[in-house]
Amino acid sequence: MKEERENLTLKELFIPRLDQWGYRGDPYLWDDIQRELQDKPLPGSVDELADVLVHVFRRLVGVDLALLERKYLEEYSYGGISSGMVSGQFWRERGFPILLDRFRSLRDEDLATQDFSGVEFVKIK
Repeated sequence: MKEERENLTLKELFIPRLDQWGYRGDPYLWDDIQRELQDKPLPGSVDELADVLVHVFRRLVGVDLALLERKYLEEYSYGGISSGMVSGQFWRERGFPILLDRFRSLRDEDLATQDFSGVEFVKIK
């Protein structure tokens, strides 16, 4: 079983796909982040994964996640009221926390006793 986990990639974290999103552009961003990370091995810790996610988000969206309320991205505009918009709040409060939870469930260690309260996607003032 441990050997199987060592062969897992970040692609596993994106399955199943979510059924609720912030804005209409968020599912397209999810797909792009998945494509970027799908062949990469699972990192060694939640903190490492959080760093990877924040870096890829910043590169794809062009804004630091901690500073983003919402942003229009033309490449995600396919029609509808919030077409092309991505929500910083969605990614901070739902999208990335779900990926982190899925990561925790795949790790080959007892994470129930570890403290993850320090992992945040918001700017501390």
